[in-house]
Amino acid sequence: MEEWIDLYRRDGSSLGRRIPKSAPRAADEYYLHVHVLLCSEAGGWLLQQRSMAKQFSPGKWDVTGGGVMAGETSRDAAFREVREELGLRIPPDRLCFAARQIVEEAGRCILDIWYARMDFRAEDCVLQAGEVDGVRLVPFAELAEACRDKGPAYREVLEKIRALCDAV
Repeated sequence: MEEWIDLYRRDGSSLGRRIPKSAPRAADEYYLHVHVLLCSEAGGWLLQQRSMAKQFSPGKWDVTGGGVMAGETSRDAAFREVREELGLRIPPDRLCFAARQIVEEAGRCILDIWYARMDFRAEDCVLQAGEVDGVRLVPFAELAEACRDKGPAYREVLEKIRALCDAV
């Protein structure tokens, strides 16, 4: 079954249209994407390994994320992606919004970055076949290194999230 996405202007306002996820988009059409950074109360940040079957960046260690489906909010997508890819349920009071960024080079998306500090271990994860090949909890420096290709603005958001999680 084809997945559908809502279309947005660069400023995040809705264009009031939806298209199949695989359909081409005009230069002024953006879609919404989420990243969810998970900090374990026991220590460490979750990295997941993209499936070797993925078309883009197979085997890459990265943060949890995915596209926001048509009719879905960014927050709902964050909960869904973590549940689908990792089999974890984020307590609603633990999911926090960190930032919104415009990412031109990755297919023109509006990226919402979420985070949660919660009680889980890597072995609690149930990996989604075809999406995730592995998970591990890593020190913040390793998380930051895995995200270095996302640019300096993303790194600033990571530092903000680290400070917020450390303060709890």
